[in-house]
Amino acid sequence: MGTNDRIIKILMASLIVTLFFTDAIESSLATSLLIITGSLLFTALVCICPVYSLFHISTCGHTEHEH
Repeated sequence: MGTNDRIIKILMASLIVTLFFTDAIESSLATSLLIITGSLLFTALVCICPVYSLFHISTCGHTEHEH
């Protein structure tokens, strides 16, 4: 996972948490977004995204050539 990808995920998670604690989002929307936030933070911290792996997507900046 690339650095830019990690930064974007952390910023998105921070925004969602801020919206939650300022009561800008409520009820089931808040619950859903907090679950997504947990996923964003987890994948950003461990540098592994199962969805990226499933679709063979890499945000790392380097590519590996197969021969």
